[in-house]
Amino acid sequence: MKPRVCLTLGDPSGVGSELVAKLLSLPDITEQADIVVVGSAAEFERGQEIAGVTVTAPIQFQDVPIDGVHEVGAAGAVSGRHTLAVLGRAMDMAAAGAVDAVCFAPLNKESLHAGGNSFEDELHWFADRLGVDGFICEINALDEVWTSRVSSHIPMRDAYGHITEERILAAVRLLDEAMRSAGRDTPRFAVCGFNPHAGDGGLLGREEIEVIAPAVAKAREFIDTIDGPFSADTVFLKVRAGQYDGVVTMFHDQGQIALKLMGFERGVTIQGGLPFPVTTPAHGTAFDIVGKNLGNVSAFRHAFDMACTMVRHGAQPAQPAANRTTGVVTVPAPAVSDDGADRAEAWPIAAAMLPYPAVLPDGSLVQDQPAEHWHRTLAEVCDLEFRQVDITDSWLRAGDLTADRRDELISVLADLGLGVPAISTARRSVIDPRHGADNLAYCHRVLDAAAAMGADLVSVGLFQALTEEQRSALWFWTVPGASDPDDPEVWKLAVARLRELGAHAAELGLALSLEMYEDTYLGTADSAVRLVTDIDLPNVGLNPDLGNLVRLQRPVEAWQSMLDKTLPYANYWHVKNYFRSEDPATGAVFSTPAPLELGVINYRAAIAQAVRSGYRGAFCAEHYGGDGLGVAARNRDYLRALLRQAHAVNAKAVHEKAGNGKGATR
Repeated sequence: MKPRVCLTLGDPSGVGSELVAKLLSLPDITEQADIVVVGSAAEFERGQEIAGVTVTAPIQFQDVPIDGVHEVGAAGAVSGRHTLAVLGRAMDMAAAGAVDAVCFAPLNKESLHAGGNSFEDELHWFADRLGVDGFICEINALDEVWTSRVSSHIPMRDAYGHITEERILAAVRLLDEAMRSAGRDTPRFAVCGFNPHAGDGGLLGREEIEVIAPAVAKAREFIDTIDGPFSADTVFLKVRAGQYDGVVTMFHDQGQIALKLMGFERGVTIQGGLPFPVTTPAHGTAFDIVGKNLGNVSAFRHAFDMACTMVRHGAQPAQPAANRTTGVVTVPAPAVSDDGADRAEAWPIAAAMLPYPAVLPDGSLVQDQPAEHWHRTLAEVCDLEFRQVDITDSWLRAGDLTADRRDELISVLADLGLGVPAISTARRSVIDPRHGADNLAYCHRVLDAAAAMGADLVSVGLFQALTEEQRSALWFWTVPGASDPDDPEVWKLAVARLRELGAHAAELGLALSLEMYEDTYLGTADSAVRLVTDIDLPNVGLNPDLGNLVRLQRPVEAWQSMLDKTLPYANYWHVKNYFRSEDPATGAVFSTPAPLELGVINYRAAIAQAVRSGYRGAFCAEHYGGDGLGVAARNRDYLRALLRQAHAVNAKAVHEKAGNGKGATR
């Protein structure tokens, strides 16, 4: 049976459509695979015109019209949004089992970021969409020579922090698995050093002695031939001489410079660590030659051949993705559900455990109760038909459980069928003047617990413990609490400590979300955006909990303005609402909790905006007062209806644009 391969047209501003047209004009292509092409039909016609060919091969074509006007030969947001839409459809098709592999034409990272990709590269975007939480890295292949990377598309100043024994071993395993899936049964590996001359015995750095060499020694337990660390400026001479088949590099340019010099027109990039083969030529969009019929199809042909080879040699065929209870949504191919209903139904909406106290009436802690007590409490969540729960630490501190007790909690969750997309911390500011260091250590423990429990994200904030006055008030937010100082040094400390947590989260395959909260450095939209930008890690985003701000009994920025600023950075979202009344005569403001559909925030508009902009994080339904869990369940159902409607509106718009032939270029 032939492999089923999805080809995408790549960035519409580049040479992708021309390359796909040339590839499909080759006589033996459809003998190798059944092919589905995804992209703009108008761009595909343009590519055939540029290439001077007419594609007559028996293929399926899925048209994704371009939403807006894009400039040929230049990076831009329109091209980036379109490329993400096309890649998303390809990933969804493979995840749903409609195709076995994906081969995408060149794309442009600048365009992807302008179009909404918040990750460091397309591989991390793929992993996020597919719910992959293990080690991933790009693998490059040039004829008989293969490479993997311990770090990739990050600034060089950050590469040092990625050189760990665990990541090196993961890069070795991934390269070994990829080569075997392409028919290379006994590959031999060389491992690069990190420093010049592989450290020269420690004179130029000790990473080779303390990290890389021990990793190589451990790798010999499962790899027949692996040596190193070798100096990066000579290791490829050994490869060219036939001593090794694969090289594990420490950072991007160590391998890429060598491979591109040895055969730029033949290089293939494999997206390592995904559940099905995903390949692309190892070159870019070639903006300088667009429209001139100068695009060389050789590397794209090699990428297509590699995808077919990996399927034939036993790479896991695409299967329908299980509904993982994570902050990432994996959905069927759009052809299965054009109105987005399946996506809306699968979207993780977790119950917050805010209605449940940490201290029981007898003074004992929930933390110390037997697992049966946890089971009874979480069963109430299930009774209200929640499928996911945020183990909010105002109820139970997962980060302070022993490994045995954590396993008990995991068993309870599994027995009830509850997934954990995220764990939210409360009042554990890492810059608290008295407890900041302890809170930082605690947050590290929460990250470890979240990884062990299969969560994808931890939400943290900078808000501190309630004051006695706040505890005595009916609604604690009506009384001022602690605030972060206007002090550049404390700001730097916040950035450093949150970046430290973000780096730890990245090592565990987790995201970190920063909860907006009044009178902290996350207390306004502008300050929150500045903070997450200063942290500058791709796995660190915002939790735009606007309810925390609109409830304040003082003037606040309009919710729509705050959402406009923060939504591009959002990766998790606590949703709640409040009635808010303002007396212009006296300046008095009154606020009380409200169901989502009744409060001052128009969530119909907010969710529609989120879906349009590509938000893919989980939601956490919260409510203070009364039957908090019951109102949260009502909020969940309302939110689910809004998601269905927003996806239906988007689908209708896409169909209308397709019918009107929109998607012009200039």
